Amino acid sequence: MPGRPPGRVLPLAVVIVYVSVGNDGLRLSQPQWAIFATQAEGLLIGPGKILSTWYSTPTAPWQSACWRIEFDDQDMPGIPKLRDQLANLAARFSQPVHWDEVTRPKTIATPDEP
Repeated sequence: MPGRPPGRVLPLAVVIVYVSVGNDGLRLSQPQWAIFATQAEGLLIGPGKILSTWYSTPTAPWQSACWRIEFDDQDMPGIPKLRDQLANLAARFSQPVHWDEVTRPKTIATPDEP
């Protein structure tokens, strides 16, 4: 398959999840926000594969972070536990956590093969 390393076994299913957190209403101090975002990222390391991480710019009037995580068929059984852990974290910090699943990701452009 073009664009894939030779010998790579493709998973039976792939789910892409975007998880985002923010400092809703700026209720968290900077140190509290840093702990919240760090703990959220800590939960995301391991259950799937983090593909991308974004943070709001330092000059933005808000604080937010977003992660793009890939779960293949072997990782999917861990999704419910991860969602529960994120919900518990959100409750501890009185902040929302957003979870958006993309069950049919589409590539709209790929580089030419050498």
